[in-house]
Amino acid sequence: MKKIIGIILGLIIIVIAYYYVSNFLCECEIKCKNCPKTSENIKTSKQSGFYIGKYIASLNTIRLKNYKEKIIITNVWVEKSWFINTDDCSSPKLEKTDGYNIVLEFKKTNKDFIFSLMPVTNDRFGKSSYGINENKKEMRFEKLPSKFKIIVEERNPAKGVGWTKRIITDTIVLNLKKNEL
Repeated sequence: MKKIIGIILGLIIIVIAYYYVSNFLCECEIKCKNCPKTSENIKTSKQSGFYIGKYIASLNTIRLKNYKEKIIITNVWVEKSWFINTDDCSSPKLEKTDGYNIVLEFKKTNKDFIFSLMPVTNDRFGKSSYGINENKKEMRFEKLPSKFKIIVEERNPAKGVGWTKRIITDTIVLNLKKNEL
């Protein structure tokens, strides 16, 4: 009888210790509490209920002027901004937040990044839409623009200049597709 009670108490202690250790590790893993996220793709955005619609680009193919590089715009879509609520680390929830995510997906022919895509906007969130991923540009806006421009910038090919003096070579106009709203 004492052996069974000892085993039960041991299991209870292991379960409680596991809960607290896993919760502690989960809390340590969270780098940005309740920060806005972007869905990996349209399918995930639709499944989560965040998808809003698509944008039509004025150009589908961009040829850089100073490099042998071709950028093909494959898709531009918008979703409601969201974040992962980790207040309860054991059961995080996806929740909508202020703003909109606009994702411009593309293919490029060069492995190096010799271009950047910058939105022309006065939008508070849109102004900080810097950075670019391997195959997509993620932007965040406070208000959903029905139309906006993206400037294509190239790294300066002059030796020793590079990104310190970018060259603007093209502009893309994006129009929100009306029938999806």
